[in-house]
Amino acid sequence: MSILCVGEMLIDFMPGKEGPQSFIANPGGAPANVAVCIARNGGQAVGIPALPYRAEIDAE
Repeated sequence: MSILCVGEMLIDFMPGKEGPQSFIANPGGAPANVAVCIARNGGQAVGIPALPYRAEIDAE
């Protein structure tokens, strides 16, 4: 049995090692976290991520 995880893909910014103003971008979000948890426990997960639309970024 496969479990389908559908939802928004987010980017989590974690502190970097280069100083207080550096960050490392890591993909995440609840649906991705659920899919990883299922796979780590021996299940089969399929994901359909959706990236959020950000007008202020896309307008640049």
